[in-house]
Amino acid sequence: MLTFVDDFMIASKVPPNQILQELQTVLDIKEVFNHKDISIKYIGYNINRTIDDIGHTKSIRIRERKLKKPFKTPDDANFSVPKNLLENFTPSEYKIMLKELQHLVGTLAYVTYSSRPDMCYSISNIAKYIKFPTDEIFEHVFRNMFYLFNTSERKIIIQNRNESEEEEEEEDDDIIKLDIFTDSSLNNDYIGRSQHSLLIYYHNIRLTCFESKTSKSVHPSSNLSELSAIINGYQKMNQIINILSDITSKRVHVNFYTDSTGSINFLNGSSTATNKSFRKHLYLFKEMFRKSYISMFHIKRNLNISDLLTKHSPPSTYNYIIDALFTNGFCPEFKTEKLMLNQIDEEFDEDTGDELL
Repeated sequence: MLTFVDDFMIASKVPPNQILQELQTVLDIKEVFNHKDISIKYIGYNINRTIDDIGHTKSIRIRERKLKKPFKTPDDANFSVPKNLLENFTPSEYKIMLKELQHLVGTLAYVTYSSRPDMCYSISNIAKYIKFPTDEIFEHVFRNMFYLFNTSERKIIIQNRNESEEEEEEEDDDIIKLDIFTDSSLNNDYIGRSQHSLLIYYHNIRLTCFESKTSKSVHPSSNLSELSAIINGYQKMNQIINILSDITSKRVHVNFYTDSTGSINFLNGSSTATNKSFRKHLYLFKEMFRKSYISMFHIKRNLNISDLLTKHSPPSTYNYIIDALFTNGFCPEFKTEKLMLNQIDEEFDEDTGDELL
């Protein structure tokens, strides 16, 4: 299930009615959704275009592509947009194609942005040329479509679990368990780019908490959009936890798996990890967002904080965040770095790293 600002989408081979029944069973609510309010749509494509009053269809070329070997990458190494595209482009000739191209790219964006990090860069690249629906652009979109179809069974993250863990989960019926993963290492095939997502799994249904992209070459202190993303993600994570806890009257246990080999556990939104540095980072983000020191609207710059989601984050990263916040005036209540560090230290026990109430 992909969640967006004002919409959600479930992409599955399971019939829609069966999905609704399973959600009602899992959430233990008789009427979770009103069937009349749900728009069930199936992704398909039927491209028609008219140029110089000559109509023809691309269905033959589509069938031919299906018979070929699957693509190994969503991007074609030989794909390039002509430099003089804007000069020679005639919008009237591509009036029908423009609408179809927008539909296809929009559909691919919905499906891939929150579920397929390996395709995000390619879709973002082609979206820049959505106003120029030439044959070359359509070919690139088709390539992405067939790559998606041919890799539809690919798992974004596979978490190995032993039998003892599964038995333990079955015995404890009073706790709802969520698995949260970061996938910033999945997009290393794209040189110079990095994909960061926080993925939440609930009864094998994936909820996307946040997603952002950045350039690896960007200095950590030069931008803050990812800091905004993780704060927003942390807020959404707590919202999901609170909702599940309220409707089920059960405790919510969250396993937070980082990019490193370790895992960090949260119980009812409070960290139980022993790594004090990581917990202080997360606590800082939560408090700054809660007190409106920073927000999605205020943060315009980007900070590469992928290492904050690892178990062993360098101390310098913390200073980068502090410096960037002070420089841009996002923390007016905190006059000095020392004051901020001391205030956060007071919230944690020095020996155990537990948050003090």
